[in-house]
Amino acid sequence: MNIVIDALEANLNNKVGMGNYADNLIRALALIDQKNDYTLYVKNPANKDSLVKQNNFKYKQLASPLIRSFWSQCRIPLELIRVKPDLLHVPTGHKVPFNCPQHTVVTIHDLAFLKFPDYFKTSVKWRCEQFTRHAVLKAEKIIAISESTKKDIIDYYKVDPKKVEVIYHGVEDDFKPGVSQEKIDLVCEKHGITLPFILFVGVLQPRKNISCLIRAFKQVVEAGKDMQLVIAGGKGWMYDEILNTARLSGIRERIIFTGYTPKSDVICLLNAAKVFVLPSLYEGFGLPILEAMACGVPVIASHVSSMPEIVQDAGILIDPDNQQKITQALLDILNNQNLAQILIAKGLKIAQSFTWEKTARKTLKLYESMLKNGK
Repeated sequence: MNIVIDALEANLNNKVGMGNYADNLIRALALIDQKNDYTLYVKNPANKDSLVKQNNFKYKQLASPLIRSFWSQCRIPLELIRVKPDLLHVPTGHKVPFNCPQHTVVTIHDLAFLKFPDYFKTSVKWRCEQFTRHAVLKAEKIIAISESTKKDIIDYYKVDPKKVEVIYHGVEDDFKPGVSQEKIDLVCEKHGITLPFILFVGVLQPRKNISCLIRAFKQVVEAGKDMQLVIAGGKGWMYDEILNTARLSGIRERIIFTGYTPKSDVICLLNAAKVFVLPSLYEGFGLPILEAMACGVPVIASHVSSMPEIVQDAGILIDPDNQQKITQALLDILNNQNLAQILIAKGLKIAQSFTWEKTARKTLKLYESMLKNGK
């Protein structure tokens, strides 16, 4: 097979979300597949540290796009005409070219723009709606990253369930317990962390429900817990309310915003945190939950969308709209070391079942089935 992958986001320097998924999938495919030929489209100049060095993986550097839709709808189609691949995989959601090969697979990560339209700028929401609808209808197969996302795709777009394949993310091997105290101390000093802390990891945006977490954290402090809240993630969009909530909380000095945080720092923070919390209103998968469990920190997450699929019985599931429930879950773990240890042990076991090799093998099997059935 000659497989083309749109690897623009996978090759960025500061990858988040879909970019991390695409990068990890590509690396895992390289480990299990030395037979098929892969052509990966990346920006020019490429981030050479992010390239897979293997004979059957070739990179095509295309002019860096000023507008992402120009890349997917104009630049890539020109290359597809020239290359004529057996299969195209677009791992970043709604960026399927209007002129694409018969055998095209797209990974849809979530439909947050449909479920929470008020949390998106009008122009962004419109673009996501139009391009995702096209991607869902045009692609021969759709990879959903959770059963919850599959259900959303079927409900909103009325596609045949057989067209949608659920393939979970994996967790990188780097996410594990046992980081040295020296490394942890250096990262904490870098970010101004001086006390035991509660950790959130994710981009600052409304559906992450960070303002509610800040208010719950204030109640934890008022209950006598001498702690900090560390919010590790870059600014996304519509984040002013989050910053204002922190500013007006009366405990601003206890709230640490790290900004975009490299993976090595996140691993140290996960190893050091007393509790990890993701009180999001909606997640397509919730990878930070899995990374937290893999690092041996007790988890609190919302009981909505995909999160129960990942947490299972290894964390406390809460109603994200109920601030008191978040506060109580935090206090339950902070006050009960036995409960914390039980959740840690269960989390480590569950995390072991989510691997990028498994993700890659299922994805490669899907590629092969598409070409076999298409002949």
